[in-house]
Amino acid sequence: MRRIALMIAAAIMLGGFGTYRVTTKKPPEPVIVINRVDDAAYREPSGSSTLFVLIIGSDVRSGDPAAGRSDSLHILALNTATGHGTVIGIPRDSWVDIPGHGINKINASLVFGGPALTVQTVEQLSGLPIRYWALIDFSRFRTLVDALGGVDLNIQYPMHDVFSGSDFEPGPHHLTGAAALAFARDRHTLPRGDFDRSFNQGRLLLAALTKFRKDTASPLRLFTYLASFRSLVRSNVPTGELIKLAELGRRADPSHITNLVLPGDGGSAGGASVVFLAPGAQDVFRSVRNGGVL
Repeated sequence: MRRIALMIAAAIMLGGFGTYRVTTKKPPEPVIVINRVDDAAYREPSGSSTLFVLIIGSDVRSGDPAAGRSDSLHILALNTATGHGTVIGIPRDSWVDIPGHGINKINASLVFGGPALTVQTVEQLSGLPIRYWALIDFSRFRTLVDALGGVDLNIQYPMHDVFSGSDFEPGPHHLTGAAALAFARDRHTLPRGDFDRSFNQGRLLLAALTKFRKDTASPLRLFTYLASFRSLVRSNVPTGELIKLAELGRRADPSHITNLVLPGDGGSAGGASVVFLAPGAQDVFRSVRNGGVL
C-alpha cells in the first residue's frame, strides 16, 4: 500500500479521491502521487497541531503531470486535534518569487523544478511548513472522481462554457469525472474568473471529503478504501502513516473547513497577465499558521 488522505488533501486526497471500487478486475495505473516532504513525519494530534498539505493540479492532459504547469494550487491547513481547518486557493497567475528562477507566475514553478520546487515556492510565500504534497493532472482527475463514484455538489449559478465544457444550471448535481473536470476548469462564465474557478476547485475538495466521511462511517469500509488505494496511488508515505492520515480525514468536518482564495488584483508583468497578491494574503497565512483555522 503506497501513496492525503483526498483530492488528502492529507486526508482529503488519500481518502476521498483515493477511493476505488474493489470489484475492478484490472487495476488501473496509479493516477495520483502523494509524497511526504523530506522527512516530515506524521505526528499524533496534540494541542493545536496543524497539518499543511499542498494539492497541485497540473495542466498536463496525459503523460507526466510534473512536466506541466500547476494550474490548480490549494493548501489544506487542518487542525489535527479538532478537525477544523481552511482550504486556501492560490491563483495560478500569482506573481511571486520562485527560488532560483526569479519573479514569475507561481504555476511555472512546477515546470522549473517539479513538485519539490512548487512546495519550496509556496513555503517561501506563505511561511507555512508543508508536510505532504499531492499531484494530479486532467485525465487522472477524471479517473479519480469516477473511482469515487462521483461527487454531489450544489451549483450556485448557471455555468455554460464552451472552453471547459461546463453546462450546468443552478441546483444540486451529481458530477461524474468528466463533469467535475468541466466544473473545475470553467472560468469564462464566472463573475471573478480565475479567482472563482479556484474557489470552485476548493468546493470540489470538500465535496470529496464529505463523501469519504459518509462512505467510511465504519472502520471496515475505511480499510476497504485503503486496500483499493494501492492501485491508484504512488507514494513514499509509509503504510502506517497513510492509515493515520485516512483516519484524520474521517474526523475532519467539512462544515468546519473554510474555503477561500487569496486576495489579489489582476495586472500585467513581463508581457503577461498576472495576479498581484494583496497584503491580505499574508493575513490569511498568519491566521492559519497556529491552528489551521481562519
